[in-house]
Amino acid sequence: MSSKARFISLFFMSCLCFLMSAGATHSPGEKLSAPGPDDPKGSSGIPIAVTGTLIDGTGVAPVPDAVVVIEDGQITAAGPRKEVKIPANARILEFPGGTLLPGFINAHVHTMFDDKKLKAWAREGVTTVRDLAEAANLEWFALRDKLRADPRNARIVAAGPVFTCADGFLKEVSLVVSSPEDARAKVKALIDQGADVIKVGLNSPIYPELSPDVVKAIVDAAHGRGKPVAAHVISAQGMGVAVEAGVDDLSHMAPIGAKPEALIRQAKEKGIYWIPTFEPPRGDPPRQKVKDDFRLFLDLGGAVALGNDSGSMPNVQVGMPIKEILFMQDAGMTPMRIIEAATRQAARVCRLENEIGTLQPGKRADLLVVDGNPLEDLNALTKTRLVIHDGIIIRLE
Repeated sequence: MSSKARFISLFFMSCLCFLMSAGATHSPGEKLSAPGPDDPKGSSGIPIAVTGTLIDGTGVAPVPDAVVVIEDGQITAAGPRKEVKIPANARILEFPGGTLLPGFINAHVHTMFDDKKLKAWAREGVTTVRDLAEAANLEWFALRDKLRADPRNARIVAAGPVFTCADGFLKEVSLVVSSPEDARAKVKALIDQGADVIKVGLNSPIYPELSPDVVKAIVDAAHGRGKPVAAHVISAQGMGVAVEAGVDDLSHMAPIGAKPEALIRQAKEKGIYWIPTFEPPRGDPPRQKVKDDFRLFLDLGGAVALGNDSGSMPNVQVGMPIKEILFMQDAGMTPMRIIEAATRQAARVCRLENEIGTLQPGKRADLLVVDGNPLEDLNALTKTRLVIHDGIIIRLE
């Protein structure tokens, strides 16, 4: 089966998941300490204080012997324990050898409208996922809202179908547009249906791709409604069209030619994020040229977010994407910068930076605790001890 056929097959499998989910009910989970998902309202008045070494997602140095205080689903205090007043009635969860982190965000997934997959993400500490392509003409946004209601599920940011051209990338399951006017109308309609982000597929030289004027119309229409645009790119041509049009983020590592600096510099200067999706479906590591181009983007100060394309490719991890994280390190990112890419930067890509992505007062309480120090060994991110999502304890070990 070709890669294209496998991807389309996965789309239709996700459609089946939708139909099954529409009538499904959640079976009760394990009984967790209050406030937990089995009794969130009855225990919502009980504050939680979590202690350990704090990496808050902002990029500042870790804070040893720190505490994060959570009340009614929000972070009310975070900092050195000796400086933070813990409410007298708080439940204190202590992790003397642990590290406190914001809930991780995977900014590039597919076929995640399934509560089993969403629970797998969340239990590993990935409390938000951005789903960037599903089949057209199904009620993805209503299903997103239904799944969001269960705190055991990772929060979904949803694009719905990809925008493409006739005979273009995934045309069988995508929104085919033929002109700037058609593009603007279809962007408006998709946003009216509830899209959080618009996705364009630029897949030359494998398939024909959207013209620059159509891509620009898509970007302008989405930005006019306050929505970002994500671009799938696999070539210098597609990347050039996307960057010139002013998209908000690029996915995949495009082979951008022998002299990539001008295009990479243009992307950086426009503030475009790069989601490299290094993790390959067949296990082959990224080519050296790919890593060199990515290092150039890093050296220029380019902004990176975490995403591993899970769902569209076989064998790509669901849960904590440690393979992708280690590939990012091998390509030149420091552990702290990777953590930022998975938290604060990914929250910005999702347009949720005012709600999640850092452990700061006023943010929603998405929190992960792991054993060990991920700045010394990123594999510590797989040693989950506690996950809190929207102020609700969904895992405690």
